[in-house]
Amino acid sequence: MIFGEKTIGVTEIPGSTYYFLGVILSYIGLDPNKDVRWTTHRAAEAARLLSEGKIDAFLALPPLSYELRAKKIGHVILNSTTERPWRDYFCCMVVGNREFVRRYPAATRRVVRALMKANQVCALEPDKSARIVVGRGATTSYEYAVQTMKEIPYSAWREYDAEGMKKELKG
Repeated sequence: MIFGEKTIGVTEIPGSTYYFLGVILSYIGLDPNKDVRWTTHRAAEAARLLSEGKIDAFLALPPLSYELRAKKIGHVILNSTTERPWRDYFCCMVVGNREFVRRYPAATRRVVRALMKANQVCALEPDKSARIVVGRGATTSYEYAVQTMKEIPYSAWREYDAEGMKKELKG
């Protein structure tokens, strides 16, 4: 083991956070199957365990990541929205069942348009988007919600250069 076994909390094994952190660990030369002890917790529980020193790390997403920073619990090891190569990968995608898309192309277009419109509102009107997020109970902190809307690169997909990314990865 490179640095002694550390404990990382994830919401589920297997799960998207588990796989994402596994890729990151592999990228920096660690073996996620040997160098880490994985435990499962809800995000709020993982935050408490981190503050108590019972786990060494977990993937915190906004607004929880902002709350942890404000309380000086842990520190940011990686910000996937700003640090390469992770900032060049997109976390979200639209996937449609092949049969549904074939059978209901108009409905599929409407769904994609609605998602793109919501994406644009988040990018262009972060204050309005934050009020909606708070109003629907996703978080209680308007300030953290605004910060999230401003930091997540909602408009980056329009600037993404797939060919340039391929060349960069090869070279």
